[in-house]
Amino acid sequence: MKQLASPDQSLTGILAGAVTPVDPAAPVSPDRARSAELGTAAGILACTMIGYFRPEQAWRGLSGLPVAGRHVEAILTAVIRELEQHGSWTGGRFAADNNDEHQLDGVGDDSSIKDMLRAVIRWIRQEDEPLSAPSSACIALHRMGETEYDSDSALVAGRCVEAVLRARTGSANARLESWEHRTGRTFAEVREVLEAAAGLAREYGPTGEDGAWQRLPDLQHIAAASGAWSFCHAVVPGRRVADLLAVAIRTQQEWTTVSSGLWAADPHRDSAAHHVALNLLTLMLQHRSATGRRVDLSQWEQGRDREEVLALLVAAAQVALHHGPRD
Repeated sequence: MKQLASPDQSLTGILAGAVTPVDPAAPVSPDRARSAELGTAAGILACTMIGYFRPEQAWRGLSGLPVAGRHVEAILTAVIRELEQHGSWTGGRFAADNNDEHQLDGVGDDSSIKDMLRAVIRWIRQEDEPLSAPSSACIALHRMGETEYDSDSALVAGRCVEAVLRARTGSANARLESWEHRTGRTFAEVREVLEAAAGLAREYGPTGEDGAWQRLPDLQHIAAASGAWSFCHAVVPGRRVADLLAVAIRTQQEWTTVSSGLWAADPHRDSAAHHVALNLLTLMLQHRSATGRRVDLSQWEQGRDREEVLALLVAAAQVALHHGPRD
């Protein structure tokens, strides 16, 4: 059987040429920065708050059915249009700009009570325009979910917006309502976030109610969002995980299962690196399945050719080395 690594090979030798690390000092184009931001947001959206990779959950509404990415994009586009047409941004929130259109015509200081009541009735019956403009993107999104679209689409759209905000702020607690009402917030900033969320839905949302995916987030974004690099609230450096995987690869003839190989590879029994390595391998299998369903590593490796198992370890070491947390 072909051996992927000899016992005297170093980590650099095992991983050489597989992945080209990105120079952090190199200039980044706006398109590339936007793509990276959407990838980060997609990874956040695909993972639950307790760190599991469950991409299908974020795109399901309270009906239990998935919402297609194009529907989410459409409702966010409609929200932008609604705000542009019926709102004026002042002091961190929208104020109605069509109040003058709803003045009580023909009513003055000398009007009778009967004339005033008739004017009020005429004003209420003007259904072609809303009685008040939306005062925020949150309200506009909620209205769209009750009128032109449905509540599932509005719910998932809100999740997409907040995933973008979480990617930008680095906070898991970022919320649209608080963010858009922050002092000094401009409408251009609100619109740009809504447009980014629409792009997220367009690129990463399901194609339809069958749950098929246009694309899953890249593995490094999933790993970062899922907490795969943490153990007992401590972040494990990617180099440490890559070193452990490299030793397991070099000593491949001494173990029968991946888990036992990782334990044998570290005489100090580094449980944190062992835990993170197993999590990373499981995430990789789940990502490769293209369904987002969890895959059990021990079951997957049963009956597999050793070369296929080792190829998975090499790929995981590459991800850990080039995309894992720094020391």
